[in-house]
Amino acid sequence: MDRFTTRAVVGGETGQLANWAVTVDSIVVGRVGLKSIDLEQGIAEITYWILAEHRRRGYAKSAVEVATCWAFNDLGLHRIELTHSTQNLPSCRVAEASGYLLEGPKRLAGLHADGLHDMHLPRESQRTSSRRTSATVSW
Repeated sequence: MDRFTTRAVVGGETGQLANWAVTVDSIVVGRVGLKSIDLEQGIAEITYWILAEHRRRGYAKSAVEVATCWAFNDLGLHRIELTHSTQNLPSCRVAEASGYLLEGPKRLAGLHADGLHDMHLPRESQRTSSRRTSATVSW
């Protein structure tokens, strides 16, 4: 976790968004965030991206784990979904490595430059994870 820090930007008129810059040595290398936060239902969707030149170094996995920990421990959520194209194998690996369990595909749910893609719907439930108390978030 020492490889990056996060900075929170909570937005949206109803506070349904939370975004953080993923930084390495004070250089922004990506972003991780939560959207569609529903505190009443205890659910949200996690999103992320890492600049191409900084991929395959574990930054996405670490960022997803830290944001997930924050959502469970600080927001009190019980379910977080991570949706990505079934054709995006690196995101499949990030989801799996971060402890997100595949529930199934959402057919033709994501519009990409080359057309509609099926989207994987991995999710992590607080009940399926034992790592929640070990991660930290630096603001």
